Amino acid sequence: AHGVGRFLAPHAIDLAEDGGEIRPHVDSVKFSGGVVAGLSLLNAATLRLARADPATGEPLPDAPVFERRLAPGSLYVLSGEARYDFAHAIRDIDGRRL
Repeated sequence: AHGVGRFLAPHAIDLAEDGGEIRPHVDSVKFSGGVVAGLSLLNAATLRLARADPATGEPLPDAPVFERRLAPGSLYVLSGEARYDFAHAIRDIDGRRL
């Protein structure tokens, strides 16, 4: 199917209304393949990226931070460096986010 060997099962993350977030992390290709996409269905949130420490996956203390406000209905796609070299997080959630 156009160069795709197989698809991994999709999964949804339903974050609680009382401040749920996705903490800073780097991804593992083992669990989500080469590309990950996020679709905000209910409320706005902030996508945050910062260069990660290769040993821990945590944001480097002095690394510049890139932030993008995600409006309800927005889609973001991360691949390559953005997934494996940058710690990424979803924060500042305005209510429930699915």
